[in-house]
Amino acid sequence: MSYFDANFDEKSFKKELDRVVKLHLKKAASYKLGEPLAIIEAKCAIALSETEEFHKALIDSLTEKEKSDVDFYSANYFHTMESCMGEKIMNAWNAGKKDEAIDMYKHPLSY
Repeated sequence: MSYFDANFDEKSFKKELDRVVKLHLKKAASYKLGEPLAIIEAKCAIALSETEEFHKALIDSLTEKEKSDVDFYSANYFHTMESCMGEKIMNAWNAGKKDEAIDMYKHPLSY
């Protein structure tokens, strides 16, 4: 059994996704209405909340080698999806370029 198989479960991911989205919404609410940082935080919360289907496809696409690489997945998902790369990935995903979106996540330096 790989590190990933032993440590990943969808329920935990959903709980963490919920926690991170709520954190961004809380940050957004701490700024004055219409303030640029409030808008950025709110957009980030919305964008992250829309990644669940992509995440499931990403997990299904992982090779045994990727599942064995502790650093490949563990802390990188939210960091990647909160960045500009996450926006590019989701743009491709939403445009129906699902394989390309997964490849962008796995090989960001190629894009």
